[in-house]
Amino acid sequence: MYARKKSAALAKGFLTFVSRWAGDRRADIGPWVRLRLADLHYRAARHSDAEAAASRVLAILHEMAAKESGSSGTELRGAVERARAHALFVRGAARLHLRERKPAIADFEAYLATEKPLTHEREARQGLAVLYEKAGRTFAALDQYETLGYEADVGFLVDFVMKPADIARYLEHRPNHKHRARFRFSIGMHLARAGKFREAAAVFGGVLPSLTDADERARAEKAFQEALPIFPGYSSSLAGLKELGETGTK
Repeated sequence: MYARKKSAALAKGFLTFVSRWAGDRRADIGPWVRLRLADLHYRAARHSDAEAAASRVLAILHEMAAKESGSSGTELRGAVERARAHALFVRGAARLHLRERKPAIADFEAYLATEKPLTHEREARQGLAVLYEKAGRTFAALDQYETLGYEADVGFLVDFVMKPADIARYLEHRPNHKHRARFRFSIGMHLARAGKFREAAAVFGGVLPSLTDADERARAEKAFQEALPIFPGYSSSLAGLKELGETGTK
């Protein structure tokens, strides 16, 4: 306990010292210490200070990059690019907390566009997914949740937020989507819940036989069996899909 308190006190003292130093216009501390300062501000939940410090770092790095553009300083350019990436992440994260959504999106997008590997890629994608969703950019949010492997968030958007036309449009622009069949299955569920049983049966009948992955097919069949009560008077058989579609029920 004492060690943690001492460590926190030292960190706070360092942050106060460097902040005052950086605030002195006569002090030329360079971008590296300023970047560390921005990081410390963010970790201390001083988001406005973190945003300002990271912005200052980015301005200095931009000037450095312009001066070095004609030189062969590969190592320096690499260091500048890594520092720029980290500053973009810190500023984007600070802006997320400050609810500056559009600037935060721009920072996270710029961060993800920098040279890999990225130290905070998952955190940036998490922030982007939330920001996209709040901005109504459902397709972009869905892409991030898919990349992150957040199936619960994907399922919520596909099953409860998006409409069948939205899902179809999403897939239209992603013809090679690895979960294409799963998304089409969701269209069938939407139609079934809306009482459009003939259309739902047609979708299910086309999707289920196309699933080649055993695990995915098992999940789809389980979901279908759980959804059967939606279909009035319908037997619990996948083979009955065609029959349902041909009866003309709704």
